[in-house]
Amino acid sequence: MSTVKRRLTAGLIVCLFALVVFVWDWSQVHNFHAGPTPFDRAAIDWIHQRQAPWLTDLSLVLAGVGSTGMMIAISILGVIIGARRARLRDMAWTMPIAASGAGILILTAKACFHRARPTLFVPLMHATGYSFPSGHSLFSMSVYGLLGYFAGTLTRDKTDRRLIHATTIALIVMVGLSRVYLGVHYPTDVIAGWSAGLPWLVVCIVIREALGRRLHKPSAQVLETGRRSASSLGRKRAKSLGSMSSRSRSGKRRTPA
Repeated sequence: MSTVKRRLTAGLIVCLFALVVFVWDWSQVHNFHAGPTPFDRAAIDWIHQRQAPWLTDLSLVLAGVGSTGMMIAISILGVIIGARRARLRDMAWTMPIAASGAGILILTAKACFHRARPTLFVPLMHATGYSFPSGHSLFSMSVYGLLGYFAGTLTRDKTDRRLIHATTIALIVMVGLSRVYLGVHYPTDVIAGWSAGLPWLVVCIVIREALGRRLHKPSAQVLETGRRSASSLGRKRAKSLGSMSSRSRSGKRRTPA
């Protein structure tokens, strides 16, 4: 099996797994009439008992990190970086696609499921709209996940790449958990956001891998043609100089003393 087929197969498996998790998650929520599940109650109660000023400050910062405004800023930054860096040129179009697609998924899902925000304790920040799925979790999975993917392409060192991917995963998890800590989402909302964002992330990466190769292929062919032409011209020039040098030496031998 080729590398491309292996990647496509792995991506398909990841998408199917994430969709199964999403359906299972919503079925649990639906069984309790969109209210808190036993898992939600237990997790929120555990987190609520461990509130601390520094955790609150960190969670508020993470709320900004996963906000819509931040996703727009990252998309614009992706366009700028893609325009300036040849190795990251695909960021110019994939980052806006990832962010806008995630936004559409969030709005559509919230409009379909109509789950109210948690009321188990007073939230630590104000949030409007429906609760399921968590928009911050879906956004961070899609956009930061793609950002981590591009960062990983900049190095060939496996250790560095693993560190980049681990940092990306940690950020995504922290953004999701902060929503539960602040009391604006149930844990099942966050799980839904992650499981809905993961397939979209895979789709964006597959689109980049497929279209990126096609878009860059003509440039690669031009460079290869230029390299071959330069090499051929160099050989011809060397051969011509060698011939001239040979004739010159021959003429010198025939000149009478």
